[in-house]
Amino acid sequence: MATKLYDHLGVENPHAVASKLIRWLYQLPTATIPADGMPLAIEAGRAKLNHGVALTDSYVLAASALYDCKALFKRREGEMLDTDLLAAEYEVLFLEDYE
Repeated sequence: MATKLYDHLGVENPHAVASKLIRWLYQLPTATIPADGMPLAIEAGRAKLNHGVALTDSYVLAASALYDCKALFKRREGEMLDTDLLAAEYEVLFLEDYE
């Protein structure tokens, strides 16, 4: 979300600026982030940004990348119709293919 906002505002290299913001938030003494939560959150953000999937779907994709397993979905949603893009980055299975 931050990357899209910075891009909309015309910031040069919005992804780098958003990453800097995330690192700053992570280091705040008043912010509590679970120990393994940061890599998952960053990967989920990448999945959402690159593929435009729903937030929950982005976390499924992120978990599959971090834990080297398949991302399993019941069916293809509108944003997942071009599965070639997803398959290039994640190992994705859809239950509708096995019905």
